[in-house]
Amino acid sequence: RLKHSSSVLAFLLKSLSHLMQSLAGITPIFLPRVPAKLLSETSALGRVCRRALPSSVCLQCTWPATARPACSIAVASATLVAGVVGRRLRKSFTTQDKTRPLGRKLRRFAQAMAGVPPVASGSDSPDALEQNSDDVESQELEAADGLGDAERSEIIRIRSKFGDDVKIRTKADRSAEEEASLRVAMGVDESDEIELIEVDNQGAADDLEEKYKTDKNAAMYVAANGDIHLMENACLALLKQKPDDTEVWKVLTNSRLRLNLYENALDAARQWIVHDPYAIEPRNAEALALVGCHQFGEARSRFSQLATEIQDLDEDMTEELRECVRRTDELWVEPEVGLSRLSARPGEILTGARAPHFFLPNFADSFGPIKVLSTEGEEDGGGHSHRRKVVVTRDVEEGELLFVQNPLVFGKVVQPEHLERLGDALVTKSITSAQAAALTDLLLDESPLEEFNDVLAKLSDPSYRRKAGPWSTDPEAMNKHLGACGKIIDRCKFTTGRDWVGVWPLIGMSRHSCRPSAHHLCFGDAMIARASRKMKTGDEVTFAFWDIMQPIDTRREAFMDKLGGFWCRCPRCVVEDSLPKGVRAASLEVQNKFEQEGTRMKAINTEVYLEQERRVGRMRKMKEAARLSQIQGYSEGLGSFGDKFKDVDVEQLQIEAAECSRKMNAELEEPYNIEALDPRLVEEWRSVLRDLERAIAEAGFSEEEVNFVIASHTQFYSNVLLVAKLCRDLKTQRDVLDRIIPAINAVAPGSFFQMTMLALDWEVTASIENEQFGQPGTAWKPEFANVAAKQKENLREYVRLRYGKELTLMEVDAAINRIFATRDVDDNWVWQASWAIGESDFEA
Repeated sequence: RLKHSSSVLAFLLKSLSHLMQSLAGITPIFLPRVPAKLLSETSALGRVCRRALPSSVCLQCTWPATARPACSIAVASATLVAGVVGRRLRKSFTTQDKTRPLGRKLRRFAQAMAGVPPVASGSDSPDALEQNSDDVESQELEAADGLGDAERSEIIRIRSKFGDDVKIRTKADRSAEEEASLRVAMGVDESDEIELIEVDNQGAADDLEEKYKTDKNAAMYVAANGDIHLMENACLALLKQKPDDTEVWKVLTNSRLRLNLYENALDAARQWIVHDPYAIEPRNAEALALVGCHQFGEARSRFSQLATEIQDLDEDMTEELRECVRRTDELWVEPEVGLSRLSARPGEILTGARAPHFFLPNFADSFGPIKVLSTEGEEDGGGHSHRRKVVVTRDVEEGELLFVQNPLVFGKVVQPEHLERLGDALVTKSITSAQAAALTDLLLDESPLEEFNDVLAKLSDPSYRRKAGPWSTDPEAMNKHLGACGKIIDRCKFTTGRDWVGVWPLIGMSRHSCRPSAHHLCFGDAMIARASRKMKTGDEVTFAFWDIMQPIDTRREAFMDKLGGFWCRCPRCVVEDSLPKGVRAASLEVQNKFEQEGTRMKAINTEVYLEQERRVGRMRKMKEAARLSQIQGYSEGLGSFGDKFKDVDVEQLQIEAAECSRKMNAELEEPYNIEALDPRLVEEWRSVLRDLERAIAEAGFSEEEVNFVIASHTQFYSNVLLVAKLCRDLKTQRDVLDRIIPAINAVAPGSFFQMTMLALDWEVTASIENEQFGQPGTAWKPEFANVAAKQKENLREYVRLRYGKELTLMEVDAAINRIFATRDVDDNWVWQASWAIGESDFEA
């Protein structure tokens, strides 16, 4: 008896657990079925169930068919426990009036939790429940003996609870085959004297509808927060319940477009069109997906057709569709290995004439004179944790385009844990798309490559697919997928401006070098790679995967901990590995000095940031006040456009404009009042760096080796530069720039950091000439342009190296103006990549 009771108790607990999981919307791992003999008249459980339960509770027709056995035993268990507890409590008290309501309430609560209508009929007030308690219990006891009476009383109870509109089916309303199928589905033997009553409970249906709305709202919220890689399973689960929900089809289609899953997005868009055939959005999404699938002709005709349809209804949307036509024409190029070209001009982006597109690729993939080879162990020239490298197939000039490529995954990474989001997105793509799975396999493959291989041909072929299809979704396989994609993110990730990180297949197969031979440029998520220096046939294309303006120990720590673990063997690291003792000691002295001053430097940076924000706020108020004053002057008694300018004093306007400009310039030129700033810091810090320079000079290094060592201490020179700028010490600024610019030119030509330093060099030169030829402290003036011509021309030369030699003079100067305004970020100040993973709709 004890063994039997313990097994029954375990069975009840498991059933209750599944009941609560079902109520919470969680699908149980498995659904227990009621053994027929457990509910037979001869079993203890069967006898107690018949006393504790109405006979009809074995079926609630609004539950899914697969869940009905679990529902049956869960309802029975919950009611049974409540009934038994109530009876035990009733026996433990001397006064029945106190215990009956408690036992009855427990039983009613369990029935309500399980979705079973209450047993009591009539009024639900406490007095009425107390009066009917004996009748309720008598009905429960008679349920096992008189099936006809139980059936009638149950129907009366259901009608009283749900009204006359509720649909009820008894045994008399079903055929013999339906009765047999129903009993099998509910786990009830034919020998069991249990009457099954089917109830079409609209209340339960309303609960399912409410759950669907809740799940849908949760999915929409996740999508709005930028976790678009989670939309695949969430939307498909919702569409199984309501295949005609166009809002869900829209979210699924858009998330696939943002993940570059164009074939899957095309399928979703066409399903969306089936349910909403006359709407513009689904047909526009279909055209966007066609572009991604390289079906340019069909996509172009769809865009043109849509633009014609709505040209009289919505001018803005018509113009957007025509812009899609133009961009489709740009992307409609046949990729050719060995010939790289840009589908759009960077000059249009730098001047602001071209905006990014949210869904379309902003550049077509293009591959120049490069190929992918295997590495043999720890090769010199660089390093990485994978076994691939990229080399040039012919001689190339500095600034020449090497390749253009769109990312496999691309997202916003503000916190370290956000990298896991990129790994999850890569898994989602690989189990959804055979094309994404094939590209991921290429990054995972470390088998030796032949001299003449087809890796680049596969990357440039839009029809390249994994033969076995997408990755398996088997649970065991999914664990392996997560580990594999995490490995790819760890060693192949590449960081661009504004905390955006991506994985580009060709970058992922390249190696790192602290003296890279190529530099990257990102417009949105499109990676554009150019040669930083001249290369000969067979030379390796290397990139800076980390901040290379750091000491060698700091760099190697990053390579071992954050890039998959490797030992860089580039020429610069080889030189710094064998530094003389004097140079190494002077370098450690510099590092220790600035580490001690770290708190003060952080305070200075914080105060500078806050002061800049205050000044920007004051200037905005000045500009707004001037605008409002102008509007007020125009509106006071002026009747026509001519009247507005009838009595205007042009000379006075010029004086007012000059005064406004003077106030704003004074705001800019006003010295910063930084409490943590001590002018003596400039000389103190500069003297430590001079000791390092003397040690380098005594070591007898070549010019290149000197530049390598200076470049490793750039961050410390930058601290001195900032303090000297705040103190308006032009002499120190000139001295520091003369030291670090040659080092940057030798180590990282074409980098964005080089652009910012060259721009500052030109600004300092102009300020020095201003003090010589004009009033001290005034802004740079056009008449002194010839004095700083050399520095400006030098800056223009490197701007063309970075953005392309085909830039016009106007486009080069536009780039310089943007560099002046955004020195603390990378090139993506041009475009906000609001379609990236992790970018919310609100930010977009």
